[in-house]
Amino acid sequence: MRLNTLLGGLVALAAMTTHATDAVPSNKQPIVQVRGIDHVGLNVPDMTAAVNFFSDTFGFSVVTEMKDPPVDAAWKERYHMHPDTKVRSIVMMRAGNGANIELFQYESRQAPTTQPYYDDPGTGHVAFYTDNMAASVAALRAAGVKLLNDPIDMKAGPTAGETWVYFLAPWGQKLELVSYEHQAYESNHPSVHLWKPASATNEGSETMLTVSFVENFADHYLQAFNEDDATKRASRIAEFFTQDTKFTDPEAVVTGIDGLNELMGHLHQRFPGWKLSREGDVKVVGHYARVPWKMGPADGTAMVRGEDVIEIRDGKVVSTVVFVLWMK
Repeated sequence: MRLNTLLGGLVALAAMTTHATDAVPSNKQPIVQVRGIDHVGLNVPDMTAAVNFFSDTFGFSVVTEMKDPPVDAAWKERYHMHPDTKVRSIVMMRAGNGANIELFQYESRQAPTTQPYYDDPGTGHVAFYTDNMAASVAALRAAGVKLLNDPIDMKAGPTAGETWVYFLAPWGQKLELVSYEHQAYESNHPSVHLWKPASATNEGSETMLTVSFVENFADHYLQAFNEDDATKRASRIAEFFTQDTKFTDPEAVVTGIDGLNELMGHLHQRFPGWKLSREGDVKVVGHYARVPWKMGPADGTAMVRGEDVIEIRDGKVVSTVVFVLWMK
């Protein structure tokens, strides 16, 4: 079955699915009182590689680690483990504003080295919420991460409004990115809503920026500025800047997507054919970043050099201050 046929079937199935109008809290007393999901456990073949992947790609942080904890034969039998297995490492990572992730590295000559089929019982996946799907997918691609599909926009059914994409960790684990402001089922005002990180509050939980994310983010918003067509440029700018973004330039201070788009239009008229591109390393502190850039003809000659100081919140630029450092 072709991938696009399968995805089309999923979208069609969503269209036929009824909205969750009867989602109400259960009046039945639960057997166990819980507050929510504390963590998700994943087995990985190489702990160092897995920690680097999650920290470099998503900014997750290692909180605790146990090395070579002893497990005896009785423990292995009780937990259905291979008789020769050794527990090499257990790492708990803070994963942004949501459940923690616990990573396990085992060593066993009897254990399979291939990933299970996705439809095998017990197999699952972990989904991460992102505020900016376009920028996140571009960053994954730039980092060489294998995507299993292009982002799918749900157009019908109770999950209409959601965008999702599957990708693979370096060891083959299936992971997912999701993004949505609202889903269709919410229009029926059910008494139970799905939890999402974007609406949660938890002290110290807001994910800080990473250099790799800002590098890819900056490359793409500068490309948006380079778009000649005003309508297309406005659409591209809206992918990376908030609707009320403030942009402070040596020649003007503008607010909003329309004002920023108009300012870029004046730049195109004044310097026809010139392009902006990132030049050098970005610097990141919390939600702020310094992005060095150059501008000049399409052949890459630098006629102007400068720096943007940007503030990014929830995946989009809230404010920008432009410094022109050098002109030829």
